[in-house]
Amino acid sequence: IDYTGVGINVMLQDDGKIGPHIDHEGRVEQFWEPDNGDHGDHVAGIINGAGNLNPLHEGQAKGSNLFVYKAAPEYQGFDSIANHYSSKNIVITSTSYSNGCNAGYTALARTMDEQVYDLESLVHVFSAGNSGTSNCGYGAGNTWGNITGGHKMGKNVITVANLDANDNLATSSSRGPAHDGRIKPDISAKGSSVTSTLNDNTYGVKSGTSMSCPGVSGT
Repeated sequence: IDYTGVGINVMLQDDGKIGPHIDHEGRVEQFWEPDNGDHGDHVAGIINGAGNLNPLHEGQAKGSNLFVYKAAPEYQGFDSIANHYSSKNIVITSTSYSNGCNAGYTALARTMDEQVYDLESLVHVFSAGNSGTSNCGYGAGNTWGNITGGHKMGKNVITVANLDANDNLATSSSRGPAHDGRIKPDISAKGSSVTSTLNDNTYGVKSGTSMSCPGVSGT
């Protein structure tokens, strides 16, 4: 039971309502309920899908609880965490959304660092992005300096790259360094061809750092 995530509360910022899916039954609280697609459903299953429908597709922390918020442009969860860290006991966040390509150490990055510093048990986990072949103005040409977001540049956050099943870095996976030269991403995880939950008690396959990020969040 120590490794199922029971008693751990995770914030997910994504595109809307999760489910319905039997793999999430009773363990999701929605603060953002429009159904704008299945990206969030897939990410959610990687974090805490219970594998009730198919045990082969259970998430990393099948006993954990998920709190769902809007991602981009408002990032509702970032605004809520100061209160919900205590009132909802949320200690891990997972956000697989972009916020500018190698935008530098932005005000949002500073906010992320301050939140992790002030809320001592909080861990922010972000996708690195899928701009691995882009030139975002870093100056070293394509495939360098293309992390997609100010919040991902934080010094106290975990930014995740995308590996395939053989631990090879996906071509699309964004790479560092950060705008100021720091090493990014911080860690890599499997994000290529991942099977996870979709709406209406189904599963599907998706790829990207959007999938590797929740793999780390759940772990």
